[in-house]
Amino acid sequence: MNVKPCSPKFSTLKLLYLIPIFLLLSLSSCQKEDLLGELTGTWQLDKYKWLITGAVGKENKDLPRSIILEFEDDGITGTYIGQTPANNDCTANYTLEDTDITFKDIKGNTNEEPEWGKKFWRSINTVESWRIKNGKLWLFHTGEREAMIFKRVN
Repeated sequence: MNVKPCSPKFSTLKLLYLIPIFLLLSLSSCQKEDLLGELTGTWQLDKYKWLITGAVGKENKDLPRSIILEFEDDGITGTYIGQTPANNDCTANYTLEDTDITFKDIKGNTNEEPEWGKKFWRSINTVESWRIKNGKLWLFHTGEREAMIFKRVN
């Protein structure tokens, strides 16, 4: 019986087809993990990002407290509770559908908020979608032109 070894040309051609398929599969699995991470937990607002310009606004270290929200859901519906820099309570219910999020019944007191807190109240009312990217919670708002970026506290 005569067996011919594979020609180098055939092996190289086969490898050229397999590399893009492997890269495509590995990239799509990373994106899915980033998109649908675990929202349940405690998150601190770290910064705002304007997606068109790339500008970033960070929390002023002189604030009396950070904005911290505690999310809890079953993958479809949930609630958050938290406090703002002026020590005002904030709560809301939300629904999830893939990366879409809809906040309902947003409650809280906006009295005596510094600009960081006022920006939070304006932004949370227009949030449309969410993602977990590099371990951070991104809440996209204002036609997805801006994002609030939270870091996990626990």
